[in-house]
Amino acid sequence: MGSSHSYLQNLAAADTTPIHWVKAGLCFELAVPDGKVHQALTAAGAAGKCSMVGYTQFDYDKKIAVPVEGEVEFGVW
Repeated sequence: MGSSHSYLQNLAAADTTPIHWVKAGLCFELAVPDGKVHQALTAAGAAGKCSMVGYTQFDYDKKIAVPVEGEVEFGVW
């Protein structure tokens, strides 16, 4: 049986949808809260993970400050 902390992490993961976008030969992937998926898709993304479009090598995590949203972390592939 896992700790309550890991249980809460699993719940949080279930409340997000992977979104990716490709720019300058890199693929960027983040977990978007389900309530903001439409906004993310409209802004620049496509549903799913970078692996869906052929990116198989994870490079690094990056954080940026996004107006209104605050700090956003995403993976670069």
